[in-house]
Amino acid sequence: MLKSCKHCSRIHNEDYICPNKPTSKLTEQFILRSTYKWGKTREQIRKRDCFLCQICLREGIYNCEGIEVHHAIKIDENKRLAFEPSNLITLCREHHRQADEGEIPFEAIKRIIDEQEAKSTRCEATNLSLCAV
Repeated sequence: MLKSCKHCSRIHNEDYICPNKPTSKLTEQFILRSTYKWGKTREQIRKRDCFLCQICLREGIYNCEGIEVHHAIKIDENKRLAFEPSNLITLCREHHRQADEGEIPFEAIKRIIDEQEAKSTRCEATNLSLCAV
């Protein structure tokens, strides 16, 4: 039986595999985000940041909706920093998008991460909790 191909707009037998068909590639980011290690790291960062968007928090807004963990230095740029807490921050979806597009400067993101890491270290040393979650 013949069939119209959505990849090249020609007519082929239905069992024909068109060379124009895109191959599905698992990206490194997708693979990384499906690991147990990433799940543990993500939860560690969310807990460190009190499950709040750190940009909203600095604007006086306590936003815990749609919280995502953002890599300040992208995985593609430096794979060794993928699980490094000093490269991770919690952001809401909108601020995550803005950070990815460069609307929020890297320096601002990095400064907040450094503040959070310093707080975390102090709390661990004194055995205090940053927030009641």
